[in-house]
Amino acid sequence: MAVYDVHRNLPALEAVLADLEGVDHDLLVVGGDVASGPMPTAVLDRLEDIGDSVRWVQGNAYREVVAAYDRGTSTSDVHSSDPALRASAWSASRIGRRQRDLVASFQERVEVEIEGLGGVLFCHGGPDGDEQILTTVTSDERLRRLLRGVRGRP
Repeated sequence: MAVYDVHRNLPALEAVLADLEGVDHDLLVVGGDVASGPMPTAVLDRLEDIGDSVRWVQGNAYREVVAAYDRGTSTSDVHSSDPALRASAWSASRIGRRQRDLVASFQERVEVEIEGLGGVLFCHGGPDGDEQILTTVTSDERLRRLLRGVRGRP
């Protein structure tokens, strides 16, 4: 089971987790961008409460939140014309050291063996980085190029 892009929305996360209660699973992959949005601490705490069955994938917003936390909340970040910088500064001001360290520990890629599929790669963005953008309109040619060299089933 995998959840992506929760963006600190605890009610949405709770709804998804409630829908998944009847699903038999051994693992929950959190695939990025759960700490950027309105309720960062609550979302991180809720996912941590699930326990050792959670594997965390780093998303691009995580690096920005950790960097903002490490810089400390600064007036220039909060009042920046860059909305991403403002959002990161706001998120960083809402988490504590424990959540910062959790976020900093997320992996760039998580590889899991799934019965019937074999090796499955979980990443945020694309296999070469969390800032790659792959969508349903990504051409087959570009997708093949990006997946070249990725282990498992493309």
